[in-house]
Amino acid sequence: MIRTLDDLAGDAGPASFLAHVTARRRLHIPSPAQGRAADLLPWDAFDRLLAADGLRPERLRVMLRNREAERGMYRDGASGALRADTLMTMAEQGATLVVNVICEVAAPIGELAAALERRLDRNIHANCYASFGERSAFEAHVDGHDVLVVQIHGAKRWRCFGAGDAPEWQSVLEAGDVLFVPQGDRHDAVPARRPSVHLSFALGREDASERARGARALRRVAAFAIAGRLTPALPVVPALRRRIDLRVADPAEVELHIGGRPVRLPPLQRRALHVLIEHDRMAFASLAAGLEQPTDAPDLSEAVCALARKGLIGIGA
Repeated sequence: MIRTLDDLAGDAGPASFLAHVTARRRLHIPSPAQGRAADLLPWDAFDRLLAADGLRPERLRVMLRNREAERGMYRDGASGALRADTLMTMAEQGATLVVNVICEVAAPIGELAAALERRLDRNIHANCYASFGERSAFEAHVDGHDVLVVQIHGAKRWRCFGAGDAPEWQSVLEAGDVLFVPQGDRHDAVPARRPSVHLSFALGREDASERARGARALRRVAAFAIAGRLTPALPVVPALRRRIDLRVADPAEVELHIGGRPVRLPPLQRRALHVLIEHDRMAFASLAAGLEQPTDAPDLSEAVCALARKGLIGIGA
């Protein structure tokens, strides 16, 4: 299972991963366990996204023979609804289905994107590429941002050219593999075992305006009340996409501005949120053990429920 940067780094380790990202050096991390990324987007979840037709037209793109298909080919002209039979036929013909900003509609991917934002302090979104044919959906190209690739299903052969015309590096990404492609590294990818599904996390640039914009737009992951569901094994995650100063040493209740709104937090709520942000996700029992000061279970339960009501934490995907 991959939900945090530490999970993603695998055998390379978070320190090596962060060093490559900071220095913008290409990095391939082979999967330590086959199928470790599959639950980010199981096939049944992908099918439900399409079957429920919950995707806005601009979120779904269909690429066929290196060209984007007109929406009228696979959507009803009057209602705009997806025509599942036509979409299936296009997939059988080798189409690649692209789901833009899938992190907003697939909870596990959203949780991972939020965890990466907290650690990297960069705005991040993820697109999904499901390839059913032998050809690449895109010709060799350069992205205007760093890219983090996670292979979910199948396999794909990647080639990276650096700034030149000849490949500097090439390898097959198996399910669970991770590849960091720095900005300016021209690359292409061709399915090696179909169907192939991978996620592409776009890492926003590190500049003052980007960081300020991100700090003003802290987004929620899964913020809903969890009273009555707090079993010891329940995974709890922070809903913030940036690390902030929670003033954990202050013994009084304080008012913080989070996501553009004032939020009042007593000491226990701030300490619990701080521990969660540092660990990205924890079982409720582990959260209790992670607090430096002994805390009664009912008090911690109330603090966690209050944080959920304020939209600051949620249940892990």
